[in-house]
Amino acid sequence: MICPQCQQDNPESNTFCGKCGALLQGERRRSIMPVADAAGEIHQLAETTLQSVKKEAHFIEISTLDEIHDKAIKWAKVQLFFLGSAVSILLVALFIWGYKQFSDFERLILDSQNEITALSGQLSENAAKVSLDSTRVSEQADTFGQTIQQEFERLKQLSQKINEIDNTIHTEIQKLRSELLASIHEARNLQEQAKSDRHAIEKIQNSFYEIFFQIDGDHPLDDARQAAIFALLTESGFLIKDRNVVSHVSVDRTEVIYYNAEAREKAQLLTNLLRKNFPGMTVRHLDHKDRDAREILVKLRN
Repeated sequence: MICPQCQQDNPESNTFCGKCGALLQGERRRSIMPVADAAGEIHQLAETTLQSVKKEAHFIEISTLDEIHDKAIKWAKVQLFFLGSAVSILLVALFIWGYKQFSDFERLILDSQNEITALSGQLSENAAKVSLDSTRVSEQADTFGQTIQQEFERLKQLSQKINEIDNTIHTEIQKLRSELLASIHEARNLQEQAKSDRHAIEKIQNSFYEIFFQIDGDHPLDDARQAAIFALLTESGFLIKDRNVVSHVSVDRTEVIYYNAEAREKAQLLTNLLRKNFPGMTVRHLDHKDRDAREILVKLRN
């Protein structure tokens, strides 16, 4: 035997190569052939078995289909029987129900006709009553219309009288308004005259008071400011002369001093007048019995 692996020549009795140990072809052939024959038998047996199984399955399928067909026919017959019975019963029930409904409908129609007849008679009676009531209402409406017309005429006459009274009242109001405006104008004139007379009387009263000035010599007032102050007091009626002005003295504050309680009102008036030029002007009372009650001293400090 020639080794197919290493080409070593081996005796026929060797199963394996004496050089490389490979399986020799002759032994393989001998060992494989029985296996191949066994495989062929198994394959043939499997084919035979498969054919038998297919035939058996085909037979079973045919039998099963025949049985299903028979059972389906029997079931269809039973269902058709019951369906026919149900349809018959349904038809009978529908017939009975339709007949009953027709009877009820016919009875309903008869009842409706009777009700319509009764309503028609009642409507006729109501129509007669409505006609009678309509006639009565029409007569009352005519009477009411005449009453309304009479009331309208009376209201018209009353409206004319009200318009005449309104015109009279309007005329009287205009007359009273004119008289009131004239009275107001006259009152204003009298008020202005009284104010003027009061101012004149006040000036006369003020003229009885002599005003003396002490002006700070360290911060003397200019001539224009002095002249403005003297003019303001002269306008109010106070008696002022140049010889009353005392200057070049030390004045510690700006104030008005009166020496008798009777001169308090005039001192306050004088203070209010001077505050326009000297906002810090104050008033003070000094009790000097040797001074004339109509003398007032004014101290001015810049």
